[in-house]
Amino acid sequence: MNRKEKLEELFNKLAEEKKTRELLPLPNNFYENNLNNKATDQTTTEDSNEENLNKNIEKLINNIKKLRTQKILLYLAYDRRMPSPIPKEEENLYMYIKDILNSSSINIKNNKIRINNNTPELITPEGSKIGPFRKGQYIDVQEIDNKYEIDFILKNKIGELI
Repeated sequence: MNRKEKLEELFNKLAEEKKTRELLPLPNNFYENNLNNKATDQTTTEDSNEENLNKNIEKLINNIKKLRTQKILLYLAYDRRMPSPIPKEEENLYMYIKDILNSSSINIKNNKIRINNNTPELITPEGSKIGPFRKGQYIDVQEIDNKYEIDFILKNKIGELI
């Protein structure tokens, strides 16, 4: 495949990615193959043309990468599984961020939360309502359906595990 065909193919892939919120399958070595495949058989008269093609190919790949990174973050936010196949760099990014998110979430082994201060009804970033709470009130963790609500209460020091 020549450089012009590669440019057209990448342009079409970017257009397809923009049309959907889903991650489209790409080969495992997509970035490696496309970024390392610089034109090497240049002649003197075609040098600037090939250089421009290489720059445009690199820009398209970077735009694809940015768009797909945004989608990966959405997949993580909604705890969705990644499609297959995907480039190994994207899979590594997904797993790295997922590990960070899992390690930083509070592990709840206790059964109760004690409320630290009087707190009016609040809306969490996920859009659910919690409260109102009274200072000294105890909440059974099993009464709270959403783990994000428990994390919100604990991270914002509204209450503490006992």
